[in-house]
Amino acid sequence: MASGDPERVDWARRLLGALKRSGRLARTAFQPVGAPVVDHNLTVNEGINSLLDVGFHGSPQITNWYVGVFKGNYTPVATVTAATIATAATEATEYDEPARVEWNEGAAASQSISNAANRATFTINATVTLYGAFLISSNQKNGTGGVLWSAARFASARPLVDDDELLITFQIAGQDV
Repeated sequence: MASGDPERVDWARRLLGALKRSGRLARTAFQPVGAPVVDHNLTVNEGINSLLDVGFHGSPQITNWYVGVFKGNYTPVATVTAATIATAATEATEYDEPARVEWNEGAAASQSISNAANRATFTINATVTLYGAFLISSNQKNGTGGVLWSAARFASARPLVDDDELLITFQIAGQDV
């Protein structure tokens, strides 16, 4: 089909309409045990462009994604990228894991995919206040490579101390809007 083919254009428009710029991020901190708090994440421009390139332009699939956390009093914007998130949000590295924690997602169901069955766990090793989290294709702490999919600011800052565990679930949903 030619790129101007009305059927193809309509199909692409419907796909893009199904991509909302948000998802859900659930976090639980075991300080004592607390119920999960749900925050909404912003799917950034870089993530949407990557999805379109992989799905329609033949770019290689990204098979591993990682969760990072940030300690800056920062609100994510659509234009933040993998190259800028660590500095813009002041990425936190005060956890025992040697790299950003892998996002181990389950199979998609009901137009949604998440790591709810295998939450990303951060074992805190210092006193730190966290303001949010992000999903990225690079596992390097404070790294600037890869593709940033999304970022979320927690509804309230989360103060943590040595040996606290922070469990994060990222859910990505697509729906017709």
